[in-house]
Amino acid sequence: MNKDPLQHLLPGTYPVYIDLTANIPLDIYFKQSIADLAQLETFRPLANKAYAADKWTVNDVILHMADTERIFQYRALVFARNDKIVLPAFDQEEYAGSAKANQRSFDSILQEFLLVKQNTQSLFSTFDDEALLRSSKFSKYVLPVLAIGYTIVGHQQHHLNILEARYKPLL
Repeated sequence: MNKDPLQHLLPGTYPVYIDLTANIPLDIYFKQSIADLAQLETFRPLANKAYAADKWTVNDVILHMADTERIFQYRALVFARNDKIVLPAFDQEEYAGSAKANQRSFDSILQEFLLVKQNTQSLFSTFDDEALLRSSKFSKYVLPVLAIGYTIVGHQQHHLNILEARYKPLL
């Protein structure tokens, strides 16, 4: 399924990451997002470096992407299974500060992220159209599962854009 069923969402009623995605089928997008992880290899020499004081290191950014994707996997599962619980937001700064990414190797973080991405692809492959269009609420958003899928790939693209713009000049 592509993004067409999300056209009814009004700006400001969904995570901005969806706007970073193209209108291609989600299953193809997940395959592409796994392939896009190869781009991260460029940043290996900067694994424990940040582009400015009080900014995350490359390791922090990659682990943040993995953590966030896990959280979105859970949200998608809850919505797809028709659970009506309202899920809370999460504090990305708390997660990043507690993760200790810079005490880990670049390879271990990259491998973890690859596994998370493969799990995302596997999870979403189990959702039929009815599940993909089922909505529920997290934080301030009421979204269908499909929108969560596009948020996942858009979030990754957002951070790949930041790595390219702010970290690549340090190479």
